[in-house]
Amino acid sequence: MSLPLQGPPHAFANSSSTSPAPADEMKYHPLFSMPDADVILCSQDEVLFRVYSQTLRTASSWFGAMLDLPQHSTAAIAQDIIRLSEDAAVLSALLKMACCMGPLSLDSVDFVEAVLCAAEKYDMPGAISTIRGLIVSPFMKGSPLRLYGIATRRHWVEEAKLFSARTHSLDLNAPNSSVEIRRMDSDALVALMSLHRRRRDAFKEALNDTGLFSASRSRSSVCPHCSHVITHDAWYALKEGWISKLESEPIADPASALMESQRAQVEAVLLAACGGCNRPLYSAMGTMDNLRHAIENLPQSVEPAILYVFGLSVWSAVPELAVEELEYPPDAVQKKIVNLVEGANFTPEFLQIVSTAPVDVHSPKATLPALQAGGQVFTDTESVTRYLVQNAPKKVTPGTGFIAKLHEDKYDPNFPLLLTRNEEELKAASLGFPLTFVQNRQNALEKHSKTPQAAPFKQFYDEKITGNGGVLAIYRGEAPEDAKTAFFQQSTAHWEAISAFITNELPSLLPESGFLGGASPGEDDFHLAAWLARLAHVNGGTVGRDGYKALEKETKQPLPPKVAAYWAAWSERPSWKKVYVEGLH
Repeated sequence: MSLPLQGPPHAFANSSSTSPAPADEMKYHPLFSMPDADVILCSQDEVLFRVYSQTLRTASSWFGAMLDLPQHSTAAIAQDIIRLSEDAAVLSALLKMACCMGPLSLDSVDFVEAVLCAAEKYDMPGAISTIRGLIVSPFMKGSPLRLYGIATRRHWVEEAKLFSARTHSLDLNAPNSSVEIRRMDSDALVALMSLHRRRRDAFKEALNDTGLFSASRSRSSVCPHCSHVITHDAWYALKEGWISKLESEPIADPASALMESQRAQVEAVLLAACGGCNRPLYSAMGTMDNLRHAIENLPQSVEPAILYVFGLSVWSAVPELAVEELEYPPDAVQKKIVNLVEGANFTPEFLQIVSTAPVDVHSPKATLPALQAGGQVFTDTESVTRYLVQNAPKKVTPGTGFIAKLHEDKYDPNFPLLLTRNEEELKAASLGFPLTFVQNRQNALEKHSKTPQAAPFKQFYDEKITGNGGVLAIYRGEAPEDAKTAFFQQSTAHWEAISAFITNELPSLLPESGFLGGASPGEDDFHLAAWLARLAHVNGGTVGRDGYKALEKETKQPLPPKVAAYWAAWSERPSWKKVYVEGLH
């Protein structure tokens, strides 16, 4: 008889519309017919597999958990048949890998992906790792677009880069590419299209580089040998022909393939000579080498996600917590440090990154975190974290309107690091980190604003220098008395608003236990955790279970039990301990 199993229904579904055949009418797979094996599996096409339960336990945590259920003891299962939804070919390949009985056939990408999906369904990390290593083999048959899609759906960064490099000569708009394009996640497709666009743009730039091709300076010049006026019509015909083709055709690899496509124009350039002295206008070897150099130095692969963060940034902790909780592979999101204390976020180079079109370059967001991913740039905490949540290997409860509320100016967790409510706090700030931080910002703003690269951002620098300079003047004792008084009042009101939110409003939003997202943190929780951590840090709090008590210096009363429980829940999580390994910030 067939065993009634507990678990996801799709895992046991028999796709056949007919009733299962009796066991005595079925056949055993020749490689899995050992009479002493204590578990019998049945494929969707009615082939039986005798397998040792210990093999299944070792290879698959899914089977291990099933066999550990009391009603599914090994003794009971030995008398029953476990029906699976995979066909015999897929199941055989999966079990052969589990038993180390031979390599996986790489003749069909459809078959390899079917085996991979089965390995994922039954939680078989060894088989998954084996397939991951095999698909990059030169013997793997399949479209680079298909293999790229397989890799990106699983956040296999290096494999995705490899397969994207194999798409250089493919036209993504061609009809024969459409089937594989439709299989891709949208962000993977955008990243691939961005790669092809970056290659086109870089090649155009190289062709116009007068250091590589001096003829690009002007259509005509004077021969240095005979003073005859020469024209560079052949070079411009080749260059403009290539640029025109780039909009409709990919840049092929290797360089010889692209040159072959424009053979007549290339030969015309190499044969071009001065009409006066008949000397060659261009070095054949030098021109060919430069063309090869231009093509071979084009962008080769899609770029991994780059997260710009800093260890002392409150909002950088939000995506950092998210990356850990969402179980991104270690190489899926690369972190780059932007030192806020030194004002590195005000360099023209960073402003250029976060000011991509069509954003107005006069008012870029020179803040952290920022994220480059999928051919896009995200420049605020909400959009950075939303992207990470939507594209994560692990799914969590998506964010709500709570996130926007927490990011309102009146609850800004950055201001408490700098605010002062009286002369005593002002004196402490002027002798400590707040003055250093604001002074470094001012120095960086004034330094970078004077560089030629800063010209597009003049309005941004002017506004920042004025605003930051006002706070610096207060710390230095150079501000008018009314400005200092207004700063004291603003600081007092700010802490009052935050304290009221923590003691009165937040408890009504928190669950009795766990997180806003349920039993595990959701998108809302990533923001709230980082927000509370900064406010506790400002008051001397620590990462432990009682770290929240530092906030009672501001609330003037014990924090509500729900807030205390929420902090305690976070303090036990590995993500919290990793992000705040050096203390709260």
